[in-house]
Amino acid sequence: MKAVPRGGRVRFVVESKSFEILIDESGDKLRGCIWERSKGITSWIRFGDVSLGRLLEGVEFCCRGGDDKGWSHAWEEEGRSYRLEKRLNEAGRFIFCSVCDVEAKRFCLIFPEGKGLSGGWNILAEKLRVVGVVPIGSLKTPLFKEVQKKELELETRTYADVTKSRAGKIGDKVWLEVGRRVKPERVELLDRCLVGRWENGVNPSLELDFLKHWAGQAWLLKGNLNIDVLGGGLLLFEFECSSEAERVLSRGKRRVKDNELILEKWHPVVGCLGNKVMVKEAWVRVVGLPLHLWSREVFKLIGDGCGGLINVDEKTFSMANLQWARLLVRVEGRDFPSSVQLVEGSGCYSI
Repeated sequence: MKAVPRGGRVRFVVESKSFEILIDESGDKLRGCIWERSKGITSWIRFGDVSLGRLLEGVEFCCRGGDDKGWSHAWEEEGRSYRLEKRLNEAGRFIFCSVCDVEAKRFCLIFPEGKGLSGGWNILAEKLRVVGVVPIGSLKTPLFKEVQKKELELETRTYADVTKSRAGKIGDKVWLEVGRRVKPERVELLDRCLVGRWENGVNPSLELDFLKHWAGQAWLLKGNLNIDVLGGGLLLFEFECSSEAERVLSRGKRRVKDNELILEKWHPVVGCLGNKVMVKEAWVRVVGLPLHLWSREVFKLIGDGCGGLINVDEKTFSMANLQWARLLVRVEGRDFPSSVQLVEGSGCYSI
């Protein structure tokens, strides 16, 4: 029986991330490092023989598992504490791999699940097997062979079926870890802010200068007050001191020209889209559209392919700006395509 080679270097890409695995064999043990690169940011973790086996075991378990998003696995090797966690956010499922070394320094990697049977987790498991890593328990059948078998069992689909399945699919997801880039002084400033919204979503269209003058008198403010408009009909009230913000907040609702203003303390998710909030429309830039196809009919064709055309930017319609075409389209209730293929005769343009 031919021995499986141990050690080597492999690379692969999942969505907007690229990964590199380097494994060396020392005696009968494996040691290695995995690098993750995305948008100019590089992270890495070093693994010993036991940790490599645990990693592969965990990845293959996640590939075979169901909706057990709370799954986690922890172990120690050579004074380092490792942990694998299956997590879920709006971008999809991912495996969060972290390690804390003897100096209490923490390192982490994020492995997106990817798309389809041959997604990111399956590729990771296959590459680890290729360089000789064996999971704890030594599973008889490598996961990637199970995936190949399932792919061969898939029914043959027509061109129309493939086209329908691809329509409206979202493009690559971008994963960015903020880490220590949050500025403490910005958080300190926001801690003395209140967020306001009008009851029942009614926007009275009051001038900010009027609202600022009204607030100064109604709330008997001693310090300065700044008011900024946020997305989604929200207003940000920045007080000079947190004590005045707390005093105003304790008084609850406020009536401004027969409109109820509801106040709450600022929190990190203010202005973000919630898990169940769907954007109904969006302006999109169509880059690379051939000039001979700049017409209302083609704009409608593209917009309808993205969910439904609502409007065309005036500069686009008049060809005042030829860098891109700007279209307002409906996006409610569907994922957004990452690209559009325009077929003209025997030619095809990707935009």
